[in-house]
Amino acid sequence: MFSKKDKELLLELIQNSRQSNRQLSKKIGYSKETISSKLSSFEELGFIKDYSLKVDYRYFNLKEFNIFIKFQNFSENISSDFFEYLISHQNTTWIGKCFGSYDCKISFLAKNDSNANLFIKEIYENFSSIIQRLDLLVVIDKYKSPSNFFLSTLFDEDLDNNSLKKNTSQNNKIILSPGDKEIIFLLGQNPKQSYAKIASTLQSTSESVSYKIKKLEKNNVLLGNSIVIDGNKFNKIWGIALFSFKPNKILDLKEKIITNSYITSYVESLGTWNISITFFASSINEMYVEYNNIKSLFGKDIVNSEFVFILDFYKYPKIPRCILE
Repeated sequence: MFSKKDKELLLELIQNSRQSNRQLSKKIGYSKETISSKLSSFEELGFIKDYSLKVDYRYFNLKEFNIFIKFQNFSENISSDFFEYLISHQNTTWIGKCFGSYDCKISFLAKNDSNANLFIKEIYENFSSIIQRLDLLVVIDKYKSPSNFFLSTLFDEDLDNNSLKKNTSQNNKIILSPGDKEIIFLLGQNPKQSYAKIASTLQSTSESVSYKIKKLEKNNVLLGNSIVIDGNKFNKIWGIALFSFKPNKILDLKEKIITNSYITSYVESLGTWNISITFFASSINEMYVEYNNIKSLFGKDIVNSEFVFILDFYKYPKIPRCILE
């Protein structure tokens, strides 16, 4: 279904979705009109769910958290209310419906542990009757695989891509102004929108917005733009392996899985599970093999483990309003 150029286009968008049709045309060899038509088709067919902005939330003095919830007495009506409540919440960044050891995963931001506990209290006050188990994880480190690994798994083939670049800029300690945060929030709602539109909303100039965004990129506050892929449309499945891992062996695990094309990311946390590994594969069996490879390699270092499949996600990286506080 996808030609070689189509795959190259998707890879370019995963690496930088703000590229203009003119830039994409030069790199891939499609005309600008064909690029426009392809993007519209990918969006209409659901291959591209949305466009996303990558942000380092540490610059906002915000901590990242993940919640895994197991339900009881669950119904479709309650399900709708529950997910609508979370989608509209100003602190949530990702919400997924799961199957397995847990039924839902929530990612959210909070200033500190106290604020995180307030968020959990809100959930219990509104939905305690359906919650059987809730586990809170405090994110302390994250890794995301290179985009060419992801695309190789997406299309079940090795993809050569000379344009894959490493970020060599250094992290600098900077203080974000309210204006910086406004720009990041607006850009995060629609990463494809023009600087002129953002400037109009803020009653500023395109030159000022462009200058500030370039500065934020240089200082690694903004980490790039990408697209949100619907794996189901590619007949792929997502799964998350949760491990209680011996702390002194975590570095060995990272070094072992960093080149695994089936692993799209891992998260190191404090809580019930200190390692979460996200898999992207063609079948349950494929995922089972990779999951058990880790268990066989590090069996003595794994205290406990669970597995969940991601059926769908209702909110994906949109910059939450809480960054403006």
